[in-house]
Amino acid sequence: MLAEQALFLSRQSFHNPGITIELELYENLRDVGFTRGQARHWVFTRNDQECHECGDLIVHTRPAGRRLDFCPSCQN
Repeated sequence: MLAEQALFLSRQSFHNPGITIELELYENLRDVGFTRGQARHWVFTRNDQECHECGDLIVHTRPAGRRLDFCPSCQN
């Protein structure tokens, strides 16, 4: 299941440059005024913005110097 999702997401991102969320959600976000950059990721680079799923704020941290963005409610 994880491998299938990784392949699906990689292919979608290739065919729809850089879009890593469901295409329908992406289009809906664009329709309400989100920029391409704001709409194309679920949490990555969206720190201090609302989670698309629950509305909680996305958290940004750097464990061991690596970027980590996550929703504390959905991705705990």
